[in-house]
Order: sequence, then C-alpha cells, then structure tokens
Amino acid sequence: MDAYARLGLTSSATPSQVRRAYRQAVQRWHPDRHPGDPLAQERFIAIQVAYRRLTQPDHHHPDRPVHSPAPPSPRVPGDHARIQILLPLASVFAPQTGSVTVRIGEPCPACSGTQSACPHCQGRGQVFRPRTFALHVPAGAHPGQILRLAGQGHHGALFTHPGDLWVEVVWTRRGRWRWEQGRLTRAIWLSRRVRTRGGAVRLTTPDGRRGWITVPAVPRHSWLRVPGLGLPRDEGSRAAAWLWIR
Repeated sequence: MDAYARLGLTSSATPSQVRRAYRQAVQRWHPDRHPGDPLAQERFIAIQVAYRRLTQPDHHHPDRPVHSPAPPSPRVPGDHARIQILLPLASVFAPQTGSVTVRIGEPCPACSGTQSACPHCQGRGQVFRPRTFALHVPAGAHPGQILRLAGQGHHGALFTHPGDLWVEVVWTRRGRWRWEQGRLTRAIWLSRRVRTRGGAVRLTTPDGRRGWITVPAVPRHSWLRVPGLGLPRDEGSRAAAWLWIR
C-alpha cells in the first residue's frame, strides 16, 4: 500500500489534506487507545512511515515542485496522563502542597520509533518511566475537580509536543457528607421539638470538628441551607452547606 492510500488519500491530495489525514489517523490508531491490539500498533507505525515519505523534501507531490520544502509538522499532542489523588474531606479546607509520581511515556532513547523490533519500545517510539511532579491542591478542591499540569503528559518521537497531566480529586473519609450537584450536603435527623420550634443541633462539621449549629423551624423532607459551613472560596469565605431533614 502506498503512502497516500495508507492515510486514506489519493495522489492528488494537497499538503493540508495530508496533514489533516495524518492527525486524524494518529488520534484514531494511537496504541494507548487500543491496548493489547498488535494490529493498531502496526497501523500506527505505518502511518508514521507514510507521513514521513509524503513530507520529505525530495518526494514528488503533484501540487508542489520536487525541490519545495516539506510542510511543517502538524501540531500533534501526546496523550494526556490521568491519575487520581485521594484526599480526606477535612484536608481540603486548607491548601496543600506535595508531589505525585506517575509513569509517563517518553521518547525511546534507542530508536525514536523507527524500528519495529526495538527491544525498548517495540516500535511505538515511547518508553514509560516514573516521574515525580510537584502538586499544589487549592483549598476547596471537590470530587471530580481536575488539576491540570500543562505539558507534563505522554509524548515521544511521534508527537510534536507532550500532552497534559490531569489529576482528579477524590474525597475519602467524608463521613456522611456528600458532594452533589456542586453542593456539600448531608442528611440529618431532627427531633419533633426542633423541627417545630428550632434550636441547637450537634453534628460533625465537614472539616472534622464536632460542634453545634442553630437551625430554624423546618419541616421534614426539606433542604436547609447553612451559610458558612461549606467549602472555602477563593476570596477566603466559605460557601453554604445543605442539610436534608429526614
């Protein structure tokens, strides 16, 4: 199969069409998207070979002279590396600084992806090695929040620049507190006297302290908004928390 056909093109394709087809093929057949599939790996390598042939300065292209320079390489990012960090709920009420260690794909030092029989990367052009990154977690980090480290993801000889490292926040040891629809919530039971007259209620706050809060009269099976009990905000205040009255 010739280089044009490998990219799904005809010999009349323009340089911009070649670059567009290459980007689409790389994203479709990257080995990380098809783990354990040798066919995907072979196609991925063949795509690289086809693109290099079509962008060599001495390769004849019907839309440009033989001596014309090769088009610039398309901006092809590597895959994003994704990990999760587990944080106790009580810890997210203050900023934290630490580090994370992640296995990151890097350019193969032996062949740069040019040899399918390379013992280091098997022709993928990548080897995976542990790397340690400094990580700052802002106060108020909630479940599902992504801390993005730009340019610290997977890369290799087949990409023009690395992807990003995405760190997803997961809460642990949260007691009865939940994160639902962007709100910090929990269910509590109130005596009939407190529901009808209001009064003081003791509970464990989200930051792990045992304390008392004063609640107004409130019916069962309704939400009660408690200002200042939720997660920290950027300006230093705290959002409201919501209590479900059982």
